[in-house]
Amino acid sequence: MEVEKVKVEPEKCRACLTCVRVCPHGAIQMVRVDTEKEIAKIYDLACDGCGICAAICPAKAIRFEGYADEQILAEVEAIGESL
Repeated sequence: MEVEKVKVEPEKCRACLTCVRVCPHGAIQMVRVDTEKEIAKIYDLACDGCGICAAICPAKAIRFEGYADEQILAEVEAIGESL
């Protein structure tokens, strides 16, 4: 069973299409979740897990599993301290 690499938080998604435009794999499409709202949906089979969409999302609605902003910043700080 394939584990989702990237998840969209529907309540944060603003349907700005930024992720759709930047995804080099065509793995993101907009889907209607109710009569009023569309959100980004990431199709896991097409997703390569590159993280570009999560990095560029202006609403921070996309999470790259296992790589929260806080985790990455902590790693960078740890590297800086060891130099």
